[in-house]
Amino acid sequence: MRDDAGKYRLMMKARDAAAARPLPPVVRPGTSRTPSERQQADLRTLSAKLSSSGDIKDAVALYHARKSGSR
Repeated sequence: MRDDAGKYRLMMKARDAAAARPLPPVVRPGTSRTPSERQQADLRTLSAKLSSSGDIKDAVALYHARKSGSR
């Protein structure tokens, strides 16, 4: 019974990890996003990457992207 409980917990953790993946934004065929929408998507991607890794290189990339967007 203890083994079944352990397997159940592992299955529940795997389900949560699979559901946490971000989905790409939906765009109608034949239309393009504006530059500001592309920049926001890039910032969200960099922010998510920093949250998952915690690496200083990701933090610097996000900082530079935010700084170049404010100009």
